[in-house]
Amino acid sequence: MTRAAGPHADTGDTGARTFTAWVFDTADGADLAVRRLLDGPTRAREAVEDGATASWEEDAPRPRIQRRPELTSDAALGGEFWDLVLGLTFRVPLLGAAVAGVAGAASGSLADAGIDEGFMNRLRDTLTPGRSALLVLGSEVAGAALAVDVSTGPERPDVVAAHLSPRQVAALREVFLP
Repeated sequence: MTRAAGPHADTGDTGARTFTAWVFDTADGADLAVRRLLDGPTRAREAVEDGATASWEEDAPRPRIQRRPELTSDAALGGEFWDLVLGLTFRVPLLGAAVAGVAGAASGSLADAGIDEGFMNRLRDTLTPGRSALLVLGSEVAGAALAVDVSTGPERPDVVAAHLSPRQVAALREVFLP
């Protein structure tokens, strides 16, 4: 289900966005949160421009990343955005261990867009084997409604967030949108 790009036009949207990861204590917690979000109030769904889940099974070497088309709007940055962010967070550090300095240099490429090394380190430290995360890029204006929907299940997720200015959002759109 793809939604129109303009659901925030009459909500006082400033153009700023929040990139949020809700990290759950179970490998299926993020999938359950997506279901709650889709079954919840429309306002919370409209807060989402793009989303993905990451699930890390106990015996897996790394998390499995899945873009969630049911959480996308016309303003979605797309699969390349998720591949870059999650690749820099979970795969490049492995390369950096083998080739000195690679991880820091690569993660700096997103820092100007508001997704800095601190965010990626917190996500990497929080999303560990046996856990899962719902990752959402969405409006700051309606983000509170989204947080309530995501957190209403039996689990209380850890939250990792980065706030992106309108200029940073514009830079991401310039790179990732056709």
